Amino acid sequence: MSYDMLVSSVVRASQRGNVHGYLYALNTETKDKKIVLQYDDSSIDFAGRGAERGLRGICEWDGKYIAASNNKLFIFNQDFEVEKQFEHPYFAHIHEICIQGDSLYVTSTGFDLIMALEMPSFTFRKGWYFIKENDEMVMKIADSDAVELEAKDQFHINNVYVSADNKVYFGGVGLEHLYCIDTDDTLSSSGKLRRGTHNLQPFGDGIIANSTQENCVRFWNHDGSPKKVVRLPNLSIESDKDTDEKVARANFNRGLAITPDQQYIYVGSSPSSVFKVQVETGEIVDKYELSDDMRNSVHGILLLA
Repeated sequence: MSYDMLVSSVVRASQRGNVHGYLYALNTETKDKKIVLQYDDSSIDFAGRGAERGLRGICEWDGKYIAASNNKLFIFNQDFEVEKQFEHPYFAHIHEICIQGDSLYVTSTGFDLIMALEMPSFTFRKGWYFIKENDEMVMKIADSDAVELEAKDQFHINNVYVSADNKVYFGGVGLEHLYCIDTDDTLSSSGKLRRGTHNLQPFGDGIIANSTQENCVRFWNHDGSPKKVVRLPNLSIESDKDTDEKVARANFNRGLAITPDQQYIYVGSSPSSVFKVQVETGEIVDKYELSDDMRNSVHGILLLA
């Protein structure tokens, strides 16, 4: 069986000794799926609902698949076997990761840090971290991993996208802009949006993001004016009423993959499911179910080459 999608998930409120994250391989034509990794590391912090649980961003480089947990990267071969694990002192609450050329970009949310690693050695190349001064976000640059960083999560920087011309775009739940770091390390806004988004990135002549608090995908112009909204179906069932929404809820949409022709997007939700959406019409043309546990929520989606 061949697979054309990888999907990672976090199982919210799972307890020590239980699986708290999955990596699934999916065939979008036949809808066959298999569990590639059940993540049950007991050394993490189990406080709160999400905390350090689960598997997060996913990317592909040189025939290898890379999946992030809270504080390490798993490197898989084409048979989905773990060949290597990589850790770094700057890894804290990793969220999304991104490949551009021979550089791997990692969001280390616990430090409000975006770091660039050279492949295949995972050597630290550069980092951009963000602090608050006089209630403003200020960017600092780490030219080596000897820089002492203070663990703070003030902006919850959780996604990164790097364009072909090596501009680094990022956003976060606590930010109202899609920011851009140019190749000369200047920081600018690429659009003022709203808080509470995931997977924020340029799309066509505008911006796309999961507006998680609203259970939808939003498209914006760069000036922040709305272009389009795609509402996702309600996945809640009667038994979900027994679960406190502060712990987990249905329809927590996160995870976004875009086809190369930008005609379709794949959007993750909870319980772990993926919707295929036609961009032009906003129509949901397919759905892939991975779990019926409302706590099991999609985090990352990768379309395989």
